[in-house]
Amino acid sequence: MLYQRESEKSIKQTALSAIYKCKREDGILVAEKYMLKRHFQDAKACLREIENFKEICKKRSYPDNVVLYFGTEEKGDFVSIYMELCDGDLEQLAKGGLPECKLTALEICKQATEGIHYLHTKCNMIHRDVKPCNFLIRIDDDGAIIKVCDFGLTKILPSGDTHATTSSNSTLSYMAPEYLQKEDGNDKQWRPSADVFSLGIVFNFTFTRGRHPFGKIDFQQANNILEKKVPDLSFKDCQAFPSMEQKELAYDLIKKMLDFDPRKRPTIEEVKCHPIFWDSKQKVEFYEKANDHFHRLKRDDVECYDQHLGMHNTEYLAILEYSRILNFESRISNLF
Repeated sequence: MLYQRESEKSIKQTALSAIYKCKREDGILVAEKYMLKRHFQDAKACLREIENFKEICKKRSYPDNVVLYFGTEEKGDFVSIYMELCDGDLEQLAKGGLPECKLTALEICKQATEGIHYLHTKCNMIHRDVKPCNFLIRIDDDGAIIKVCDFGLTKILPSGDTHATTSSNSTLSYMAPEYLQKEDGNDKQWRPSADVFSLGIVFNFTFTRGRHPFGKIDFQQANNILEKKVPDLSFKDCQAFPSMEQKELAYDLIKKMLDFDPRKRPTIEEVKCHPIFWDSKQKVEFYEKANDHFHRLKRDDVECYDQHLGMHNTEYLAILEYSRILNFESRISNLF
């Protein structure tokens, strides 16, 4: 497939690449990510993104929330990756750009979660550079959609493993504290929980239209994460929540995602199942199931809950959590 640049003026510049708008020989507009190989600390790093794209493409169904890959081309010291052309990213949106994007903050977070969920559960990958500019926004007649991109630092977990050993080149202000700590230059064992921490910062950034929970300046943010300072989750002057209930749920989820102990963070599956993402039908089902069984179950009887509610573990945990957050016992009598 042949590609022709629309202009020699790039549409975006990063530290390691330039993005150009191109037209494919069939007339489809695509994005070209143009990279100089020697810019990369690891000689193979510039090709890792290509291999990761190919790995994703092996799956039977390509996910909506991962940017589409079309092909690659090597030109001497340069590499071009041709991918789906999008209209902007979450960073631009937070700065007031892309007014045509009508997605709510909650919808953005839900779609971002779907993208990372696909990488973790279907591709056995850790993204390792989750941040606002790595979530692209594509807008068409059907609306807007969020797509995770940039797989240059992504690592594939060996079959059966829960971590990947590699060096730390991710964006410091979005990096989990366990990977900010220096360990005599040794490579670190990266786990999916690192992506969950970074995604929690992205959630807060999205709900607050650009505020980072660990400070205003990059080095300050990284230092506050390293020193494990309490994040600012006050949502002051935040207009993203249509109800106090949703605000409480957002606080609950992000606080858990930003836990400094990686063992206590939710998995991406648990993030996806959190009550904040429930639609009206799921909430009605929750109230129906809880009303049928809550009165004859003890709050601390986990085995009894599991046996009577008959749900998958993640759904069951979500219902327990939702009950706690919404102070279920004081509200249930008013609902039925």
